[in-house]
Amino acid sequence: MVNAARLATIAVRAEADRAQLARDRGDDASAGDACDRARRLRAQTRAGASVHPALVATIDAETARAEGRAAPQLWEAAANAHDVCGSEYAAAYARWRGAEALLAASSRRPAATDSLRAAWAIAERLGARPLVGEIEALARRARIDLGAPTPGASGAAALPDAARELDLTTRELEVLEHVALGQTNREIAADLFISPRTAGVHVSHILEKLNASTRTEAAAAAHRLGLVS
Repeated sequence: MVNAARLATIAVRAEADRAQLARDRGDDASAGDACDRARRLRAQTRAGASVHPALVATIDAETARAEGRAAPQLWEAAANAHDVCGSEYAAAYARWRGAEALLAASSRRPAATDSLRAAWAIAERLGARPLVGEIEALARRARIDLGAPTPGASGAAALPDAARELDLTTRELEVLEHVALGQTNREIAADLFISPRTAGVHVSHILEKLNASTRTEAAAAAHRLGLVS
């Protein structure tokens, strides 16, 4: 049953990824379908016997992510459960997601920083490069110092299809790259040789097109869509 639960955990994570991407694209129907699949998988797993608590906790947290809910307490429970059974990678992943949830809820930034730093340290030690990259990208977007140099974003790495679907202009993509680095309008203006007011106008258009209420949300959506490094 544990092996089945592990597969279910991977499947729920995939559905949560699909739901997030669909919401970023404004495709509510696809997001709803992915969310329903995640809920069904969660129900099936919970109905089984002898499922490890760490897997149950992770599935609960991933289901909340599929639903679009910032649930840092669920990710904290998952991380703690994985700590108990010595699953370091899974614990680091949960702490990364927990930091993401804390930042999305605009609460407890110090806790998010601690969680992200702990996740980064474990992922670095394990040599888990993809996870390290995700953690460092979130740190850049949230302007969190991990205690070690993090690579800056590269030049425009937009996905043309995603950019066209969102009706983003070339200049907006350039500005978005800087937003993802956590820069202010004045800093963006200095780098791109435009006025702070013009930078602010571009940022407003970007937030509207990405259906984001904050710069952090816009940066996160852009990262998931492959619009920034």
